[in-house]
Amino acid sequence: MSNWQRETIGEAENAYEILRMLNGRVISSEVHMRKPDTAIYMKALESFGIDAETTVFVDDRASNVIGANRAGIRCIRFHDERGLRETLIDAGVPIPAVAE
Repeated sequence: MSNWQRETIGEAENAYEILRMLNGRVISSEVHMRKPDTAIYMKALESFGIDAETTVFVDDRASNVIGANRAGIRCIRFHDERGLRETLIDAGVPIPAVAE
């Protein structure tokens, strides 16, 4: 899920292979909604066929976390990648080891 503009999503996908590997996406310019509007989180739940109760939303912006929370989604607000990684591992997410 991203607030990317239609003009830049293609550039990002060309530059970053990982974006082309995603199983799905909800892009604000494509669905005409933006984070932190609760409607975009509901659209994502519907699009991915998932329940708010079993979903975790991760973002670095407090307003986006609040929007997802209003949609009933559990949230993690992160400040740095290492801290996020540790939080996810502590929550039981199977993240592979990183080569140092």
